[in-house]
Amino acid sequence: MIDVHIFDETEAVAQAGAAIFLHEFSAKQGEFVVALSGGSTPKAMHALLATLDIDWGRVTVVLGDERYVPSDDPQSNERMVRETLLNHVPVGRFLPMYRGEGPDADAAAYEAELPPIDLVYLGLGDDAHTASLFPGEPSVLEQERRVIGAKAPVNAPERITLTPAALIKAGKVVFLVTGEAKADASWRCIEGPVDILGVPSQSVARFAPNVVWLTDKKAAVRLESAA
Repeated sequence: MIDVHIFDETEAVAQAGAAIFLHEFSAKQGEFVVALSGGSTPKAMHALLATLDIDWGRVTVVLGDERYVPSDDPQSNERMVRETLLNHVPVGRFLPMYRGEGPDADAAAYEAELPPIDLVYLGLGDDAHTASLFPGEPSVLEQERRVIGAKAPVNAPERITLTPAALIKAGKVVFLVTGEAKADASWRCIEGPVDILGVPSQSVARFAPNVVWLTDKKAAVRLESAA
């Protein structure tokens, strides 16, 4: 069951995402592991998280996926997460995906270090991909390895990504989805026919036990729940 929340404005989606972080963190003792993603809405949410007065030393930050580029590259998710959050709060640990040994080797190293995830934030591509799980790629069906090297669309960097094997076992999965360009992909993921290979986000949204979908009205225009 996907718990869909529809907001008038994009800013409210980021605010709701930050509120979930605070709630889940407060309910957990000891280490709290959160997986973050790239994108404009997560940027806004990270800025809100950076204002929270909590024991950041309990927080371990991991990545949902990464383009295989150095951390100073403008395309790097690590760079974005550092600039919007990690440079502003003293988290206990951060686990970067890019290590420079190649996507497959770095993915194996990441899997060896990856703790159980309490909370994961995901986005949604226009093609209905999430993390770096792209339509038609075998990574969408991976159920054993939690982290793998993955192909990306043509003329784009290779990736490292958490797989459905890791994502559906997170304590809570939160999708942050905004903008009219995501309306068709949102419908395909939530209400369309089951098509895991063609709609990779279904591999998480329809199988994880605790999924929250935070969206604005523009992205939700095709959903029955928005009627």
